[in-house]
Amino acid sequence: MKNQLKLFACVIKQYGTGIYRTCVSLDRDQLIYLGAWPSETTAFETMSRFLEAQQKGEVKTADDIAAFIASLQTA
Repeated sequence: MKNQLKLFACVIKQYGTGIYRTCVSLDRDQLIYLGAWPSETTAFETMSRFLEAQQKGEVKTADDIAAFIASLQTA
């Protein structure tokens, strides 16, 4: 059986802070924060951009996620 990427992505609201964190995981043992934003809309847009990149095959490993995070900082 071919190994399939198991992807988890979510937005977590930090109550009391007004911050929304976008999180992703490629396996059950590793959770990576893409970033934190004061806007729920921006957090969900970031997650959507990540999912699009993953579907295009641009994100397959933790190193790819690091590159994606770096691209967010220059956007």
